[in-house]
Order: sequence, then C-alpha cells, then structure tokens
Amino acid sequence: MENCFRFYTSKIGYFGKAYFGGKGVFPTGGINSEGLWFEYHQGEFPKQMDNTKGKIIFKGNLIDKIMSECITIQNVTDTLKKYTQFFFFNQNIAFGDKFGSSIIIEGDTIITRKGDYQICTNFYQSVHDRSNAPCWRYRNVEETLKRNTNLLIKLIKEALSSAQNPVFTQYSVIYDLKKGVIYLYFFRDYNNQKIFILKDEFQKGEHFYLLPDLFSNNKAYNDIYIKRQVPQNNWLIRIFLGLFGISPLISYIVMFMMRVPKTDNKITKRIAFITKLSLGLAPAVSLIDLLRFLSYPESFQIGILPPAMRYYSQTAKIILHIPKLLILIGIVMILVSIIHWRKRIFNLFSRIYFSIYSGLLIILIFLFAYWGFIIPY
Repeated sequence: MENCFRFYTSKIGYFGKAYFGGKGVFPTGGINSEGLWFEYHQGEFPKQMDNTKGKIIFKGNLIDKIMSECITIQNVTDTLKKYTQFFFFNQNIAFGDKFGSSIIIEGDTIITRKGDYQICTNFYQSVHDRSNAPCWRYRNVEETLKRNTNLLIKLIKEALSSAQNPVFTQYSVIYDLKKGVIYLYFFRDYNNQKIFILKDEFQKGEHFYLLPDLFSNNKAYNDIYIKRQVPQNNWLIRIFLGLFGISPLISYIVMFMMRVPKTDNKITKRIAFITKLSLGLAPAVSLIDLLRFLSYPESFQIGILPPAMRYYSQTAKIILHIPKLLILIGIVMILVSIIHWRKRIFNLFSRIYFSIYSGLLIILIFLFAYWGFIIPY
C-alpha cells in the first residue's frame, strides 16, 4: 500500500490542507490550516439517506470543499444543510475543530458530541446504543478515556493502541488542533513518531511524503509488504498464477483427450468420473478465486476479512469459503493420481498431466494459506 501524506498550500478563498491516503484515492483523513480535522470510517452497512430532500447534490468532492472553506464545526454543519453527496451512504465521517466541537456524519445523519469526548469507529451510533456498542474498538477506546479525560499524548496513544486492527491499521495520527502540530505513527509502532508543524510544512509549498520512507525501519511493515512472497514482489509467483489463468483451457482439452476406458468395472468408471469432475472443477474454482484476489492486490499481503463481518453480502460470505473447496478437491486429486498410476486407467500423457496439475494445485493451496485466504471458520 502506498500511504502518502500530502500538503496543499492555501490559495485565494481556500485554506491549506494536509491529507492522508493512498495514491490516486481520496484521503482517509486530514487537517486544514485553520485547525479543522476529519477522518473517514467505513460504515457497517449501506445507510438509508433520509435527509437529502431540498439539498443541492454537490458535484465534486464535498469533503474537500469543507476542508478548503470551513473553520468551525458550525461552518461544516451549515455546509451540510445546503449540500449533500450520496457517496456518504456507507461512511462514518468524524469532524473536529480547534474550539473543542466535533460531529460524526453517518450517511446524512449528524451526531453532535455529548460529554468530554466523542469516539467514532465502524458502527452507526444513530442505530445502536452506545452504552452497548457492537464494536470492540469503540469499547476499548471508551474504557481508556474513561480513566482519564485529560487528553495527553500518552493517553491518546494508549487509546489508539487499544483500537488498532492487528492487520489493517496502516498509520495512526494525533492532531494538536490549537498548535497545528501532527504526531504520526506508522504500522502500529507507537514508540517511533514523526512530528510535523503545519505552518512550517505549508511554507515548503505543495509536497508529499511516503509513509514507508519516513519509517523505513518498521519491521512489521517490511515483513508484510517488502519481504512477503506475493505476486507484487516475486515474478516466479506471477508466472505460476499466470499458468493457473490458462489452466482451464488446457484442462478441458485434456479432458476431451481422456477417453474413459471401456470396462464393466464400476469402481474404474467412478474413478474416471471423479477424475474428469475434479479436473473440470479445480481450474474453474482456482480461476474464480484468483480473479477475485487480483482485483484487490493488497489481499495477497494482508489476507481477507472474516466472513462474519456484517458488511459482507451472503453471496460474498459463501465465495470466501471457496479456498476450502479447493483443499477438498486437491486431496481428492492426489488420491486419484495414486490410483491412476496403480491401475493405469488413462494413458501416460493424461496420468502425467493430472499428477502435475494435482501437485501444482497443492502448491496453490499452500500459497492461499500463506496469504491468509483460507479462514479456519
């Protein structure tokens, strides 16, 4: 993942901004030169947009407009009363200003802060009772902050650490909104920090930092994103997966060549049927999985989320278990290969191809396990 920290200088009518996010995608969070802060959180499910009537559908990026033109939370709410954007339908977006006000936007519902602090994670507080929050991250942060509402850097670091995802937390950031100071932490390492002074950074003009370069000695990041044997880092694996991409065509040609022997032996006929069935299913199922994972390349490095996550559709939950089907097919193919060589059911070419493909499928299964695609529940 190419995490960037980008600085945009102020222009006439627009404030300076500092945004976090990957290259080519809209930022996941940031701060402007006036001490207004925001952070995106993925919603737990698509939310009905009920409060859009009479509002202007903003063409462009409404969050960037807010960060470019707003100073206070009141400015933000005034903007949201006038404009809407259907992009918000599955987002939790938290805003805070240097005067101590904050809100959370859930779809088109605005939740204002009550109490000394406001916590935003990946569930809808407008739907659930916060006293019994369904998100463990929320509960951990609240438990930490309840012990001391004096929000010192040490306490906030403790709260961030309690809410980190062991796989998906890429960076953590603490803003001193009044002083314009940013404390940045990378890949769950809260012992090493980088400090940025907004005023000094804006004086440098528009520029950006790559977070992996700022924290080049982060062992956890290097082990997962640099050293990990994934298609992005290994051309042999790319060739191997490419062969699986064309394997359905080859397998179906071989199936056509594999003539079932003329015999009255029921066991032989069943073995022949299982052979053709597995040789048809294995490449098809493998290709479906590979196409799905290749559409999200980072999954090779960080694995996949548990199927129990609420925002998966029922179909997606079923598809996530396909690698388990490959394990079953792989075991069957190995057993059938042994029988082929003992009974010589098919010709030599078919036996060799079937055995080689069985072995390669087992390698693919081991790679799937290594990449975190085979979920044990």
